[in-house]
Amino acid sequence: MPAKKDFPGILIKRGNIWHYQVYVKGKGLQKRSTKKCDYNQALAVARQLYEMAQLLSDTQNGLPTLDAAIERQLARLEDTVSDQQAERAGWAYLSFQRWIGKNVPITTITKDTLTKYQTFRLGLCARQTVEKEINFLRAMLKSEGMIVEKPLMPHGKSTPGRPFNQQELKVFFESCAEYPHTAPGCYTHIWLFLLSTGARPAELIPSTRKAKHIPFLKKEIDLQSGTVLIRGAKRKAGDRQKISRIPVDITLLEMCLERAPDGPHVFSPMHIAQLFDNILDHARKMQEKSEVPESERIQKIDALGEKLTAHSFRHTFGTLLAESGASAFVIQNILRHSDPRMTSRYLERARPQVDVIDITAYMPHRIPEQVELLPEAAEK
Repeated sequence: MPAKKDFPGILIKRGNIWHYQVYVKGKGLQKRSTKKCDYNQALAVARQLYEMAQLLSDTQNGLPTLDAAIERQLARLEDTVSDQQAERAGWAYLSFQRWIGKNVPITTITKDTLTKYQTFRLGLCARQTVEKEINFLRAMLKSEGMIVEKPLMPHGKSTPGRPFNQQELKVFFESCAEYPHTAPGCYTHIWLFLLSTGARPAELIPSTRKAKHIPFLKKEIDLQSGTVLIRGAKRKAGDRQKISRIPVDITLLEMCLERAPDGPHVFSPMHIAQLFDNILDHARKMQEKSEVPESERIQKIDALGEKLTAHSFRHTFGTLLAESGASAFVIQNILRHSDPRMTSRYLERARPQVDVIDITAYMPHRIPEQVELLPEAAEK
């Protein structure tokens, strides 16, 4: 038997769609319609809507704050989804809260608000990441009785990454050595290791969230041969893990072991993307104090729309490999690419330093335009 309605409201079925309205304290009329479903499913959604309407009416001035809405949504997610999914949603909510501020009434959050936030995040994150964050935010607002239209994602591809040039590398490492919020040069060995191995940051740095991939371990450093073992972090279900053994300067390896935390990992958990952006901002401030012209300062996004990220050390490593004359097969194996089309990006960026072949010795002899006759030939 179908469940009975135990709250004030109306449920009407029109075709395959259920329409329902709920009333709380004589006001707060809420209207919703669900997709094709049975009576029990529609009743469950309507009951949840009624509970949300009660929260709205019990809140002072009827304006629930963003902080309270986030707490309620995280409590729901802990009971309904996996811990990893709940943690991802938590990071999305925290990022949005930092951007918009605390104690903001959720009723002031509109499509325009989400559009501005989406534009802000696209300058920092990949397109796919931003889309997931917007979906998490809209789901939270929906659970509070608000339906906010999804903002349009800009057409075209997401902002691609690019490699460093020599001048940008010099400026970045100078900024890293003078970064004020840490001991001088505290993180230099991390960036040098990324540049020397072409590893993805996720393959080296332990995540603050739960992850299936085990990051770089101390036992994977071989000081005798001066090599390290890098295990690929990108792997589909059923695929074998890609592994590369890469030579690294022994002095750098010893430095990494000296600064390594207690435990099996070489590096400590950190938000490496945020740290990279902070050091890059500090580099621009240093250049500004030195009165370097704006056109010559290090740029997060260049004129071609390509940006510098922590992943740019991998782009730089692959580009330098291509410029040194390494074949596409070697680069694909060292960088652990599953698709050769990914490797082709590095080959397109590379400018190989090839010596021009001297072909003058093989050129056919040309007939001179003017022939000077010898004296003997002239007499004849």
